Amino acid sequence: MKMNSLFASGETAHYQIKLFKDVRKSETAGTLRTSLKEVADLWEIKTDIETEKSRESARVKVRKENFAPLEYSSHTLAEGGEFDIRATYAKHKVDITAQTPRGIQNVTLDLPPKSFDNSSAFYLFRAVAFGLLDDKKFHLINVNTASKVLVTLEQLEEEPVSAAAGEFTCVALKLIFPQLPSVPFQRFLFNKAHPPVLIKNVSGPQVIELLECSIP
Repeated sequence: MKMNSLFASGETAHYQIKLFKDVRKSETAGTLRTSLKEVADLWEIKTDIETEKSRESARVKVRKENFAPLEYSSHTLAEGGEFDIRATYAKHKVDITAQTPRGIQNVTLDLPPKSFDNSSAFYLFRAVAFGLLDDKKFHLINVNTASKVLVTLEQLEEEPVSAAAGEFTCVALKLIFPQLPSVPFQRFLFNKAHPPVLIKNVSGPQVIELLECSIP
């Protein structure tokens, strides 16, 4: 699948975040909205997450050809106050400035050779699932916590998936944290047909499930 059919500038997706108490019973924990916009030779990815106790809006700019991160910013309103975070990526580091209730904090995080911003994960993983990117072992950078984690992706068999948005046949990925054996793996399920958006992300008792999407 080529870039111009895998991603569309202006595409948006709306998800619900559910927590399962058992196989049948779940409760809605929040909502998540994502959007992708072409800006020159970059992708601008926006993510808005809202729960009962917090609201977070994040924006990251990445290179179109390989999802290499360039800039990040976020605003979070939570019980602990308001947080504004900005980051600039360089070849081997990311410089982070955080405006917090306790004042300004500056952090520089060293980057391993293959590193991607966590806020781009839904789109980055789509590129891997459909063979646009070959990288299946890399670090994800969480700017808000100034942390990095090594992950690996494994391709799984296609499977039928039921979500609030309908019934789908999905391409599946398994996300593993090799240096954190106590952290459960996650599954990412992407619509095999057009549009190839993320349909469901399963992480232990938490499920992020597509409600609706818009593709120009």
